[in-house]
Amino acid sequence: MMSRNQGVFGVHMGTWNDEAVIAEQLHRIIDGVNQGALDPVVDSVFAVEDAAQAHQYIHDGKNIGKVLLSFK
Repeated sequence: MMSRNQGVFGVHMGTWNDEAVIAEQLHRIIDGVNQGALDPVVDSVFAVEDAAQAHQYIHDGKNIGKVLLSFK
């Protein structure tokens, strides 16, 4: 991402009250995923039961990319 001068930004949509705006933004995100525009780097996947270890992994600065929790 940095070599292409791109960034990732987040927003807490729980504070939004306009359902139409929320739906529009979710559709834009889904379209981006379907078009391959979003290409996250996944560092590791932890079982949800190991969430504390995942949190420690992030806290210790061991991750380079996303740390995911699996609910399977």
